[in-house]
Amino acid sequence: MAGPDSDERPAVLLLAAMATELRPLVRALRLQPKKVGGIEARGGRRADGRTLIAALVGVGPEAAGTATEQWLAATDAGRVVLAGVSGGIDPEMTIGTLLSPELVVERSTGRQHHPTRPVKGGRAGTLVTCATLAIGEGPVGDLMAQGVAAVDMETAAVADVCERRGVPWGVVRVISDRPDDHLVDDAVFGLVRQDGSTDGRAVARLLARRPWEVRRLARLAGDTRTALAALTPVTLADVSEPGS
Repeated sequence: MAGPDSDERPAVLLLAAMATELRPLVRALRLQPKKVGGIEARGGRRADGRTLIAALVGVGPEAAGTATEQWLAATDAGRVVLAGVSGGIDPEMTIGTLLSPELVVERSTGRQHHPTRPVKGGRAGTLVTCATLAIGEGPVGDLMAQGVAAVDMETAAVADVCERRGVPWGVVRVISDRPDDHLVDDAVFGLVRQDGSTDGRAVARLLARRPWEVRRLARLAGDTRTALAALTPVTLADVSEPGS
């Protein structure tokens, strides 16, 4: 990406890992296609006249960290908000529950991050970022014993970049699946490309071998829609708030 454009100083950079997460936010905010540093994004003006940019970072800590570095270099953003779905660990974190964590932990290193501009509207708790899926009784049991509320694959990487650059950041996550529902495993996760898009051919191959999986995919899709419906108004209110 190119360096910062002096005419583009967005008040908020809204990030998500996957297009399915970002799409309802872009629609609600009425953002329009926009080239930022030569890369496709969505942009618009807030009520206070400041610019808002919405962009994707991809799935996983490596992709998210690299993309966040690039977006910050291209936009010179004054604040970053990461929004999207996550997996619930705490039994009280049911589908559609919003989490605005006060603590984010990178699982492999134990490094801790604290949002500098928390998003209002979600429950407090600890969010753990994992490089791989946290599935199975062992890993999930360990996370429950540590009092973890939910897991994702991007937040710690985004936070690390923001903190190194001195950019205020916040995150809001919504529960879209739970390990005890057995909806997400390596087979299902393999249907998602690193950029967050669905691999249609991989879906077709899975259903050709295991046609009964259509029920699981349909339920997961329904739970994701429920989660995103809860995420959208909270994120919309946060990024539209004057002075934020």
